[in-house]
Amino acid sequence: MSVGHTPDSVVILILLVFAAIPAFFVLALVGRLLRWLLRIKNPDFAFYFTIGAIIVAVLGSSLYLDLYGEVVPGSVVKKVEEIEYREEGDWRHKFTLTVEYTLPGQGVATAVLSPPGDLFDAATEGETLPLRVLNFGEWPSLVRPADQSTLTWLPWRWIGGILALIGALVALWKVSNTRIGCLPGVFFVCALATIPFLNKWWEWQRSMDGSLTPLRASTRIEAVQRVTWLDPLPGESNNGESWETGFTIPQPYDIVTVRYQPDGYPEWVVGVDAVDAGKPDVQPGMAVIVAYSPHDPRQVRLLDASRLHHWVNPLGWVQDQMVNLAISLGLMVAASWVGDRLKAWWRQRVADALARREQQLL
Repeated sequence: MSVGHTPDSVVILILLVFAAIPAFFVLALVGRLLRWLLRIKNPDFAFYFTIGAIIVAVLGSSLYLDLYGEVVPGSVVKKVEEIEYREEGDWRHKFTLTVEYTLPGQGVATAVLSPPGDLFDAATEGETLPLRVLNFGEWPSLVRPADQSTLTWLPWRWIGGILALIGALVALWKVSNTRIGCLPGVFFVCALATIPFLNKWWEWQRSMDGSLTPLRASTRIEAVQRVTWLDPLPGESNNGESWETGFTIPQPYDIVTVRYQPDGYPEWVVGVDAVDAGKPDVQPGMAVIVAYSPHDPRQVRLLDASRLHHWVNPLGWVQDQMVNLAISLGLMVAASWVGDRLKAWWRQRVADALARREQQLL
């Protein structure tokens, strides 16, 4: 879902963006007022209320667009496919479509959409794309592709994962009061710790399996991003006083980007591969032959490349965290030992001083 605007409604859109800032604080104030009226003890209720109100507003707008939006023809003005590098050491494709459409009694409106990959590939610059638009007159409108809805827009994989995790935690809490106690919880934690490494091992095996990428294409390297440091658990909570999860990886690697035209595709796509640094040595503009799958042409494979980083770096991260944990525990033990010695020394000094004072009084 996106916001469309005409030249006349740009000012209104800017004002709405600025109005969102005080609206956030108003919601927080309402949350604090409700917490006081309902005598809720949770100090974070106002924050949860604000986030919940925003989610409800976004979902409500999306559902309203599904029910009352009108389908209008739109024209694809521009297609952009980019690669976004992440702190986790990987990447993701970003697809954007700039479309224009006309509503009754209004000028030409423009919107920027972020469609899924299949819809992006099906769209062509200069051709028509059906849009579902919620018209608010002179105000900015809500827009999405006509064949998309709230159900296709929601991140169901994340929602399912969160619900599954909540269900597992509730089940473990229930089981903890039985005979077997916390034993299932131990297995659950071990499984959570093991699954990421199994996934990395599976990624490495798939990256070296030539049968998954039977097709070949000649192209040139567009960009190379060297990765020497990554953070598997990025975020503000990992900085400052909290535990640091970023580390310098033992096996640097290159994220290689190419642009080519797969068989059966009317336009070029951006393909990406991650290979160990120097194996082979890759440079922008270098001619290469890539292997790819007809089902996922954006995941390419450079021939005769090494990809040990898939499993070497996760093991390096565990080693780094264990060293940091050992150092932290060592410092805590040392600080506790020094503290105990200082306390014993101080108590002895006080006892000696009191003994001397008693002797003087006698």
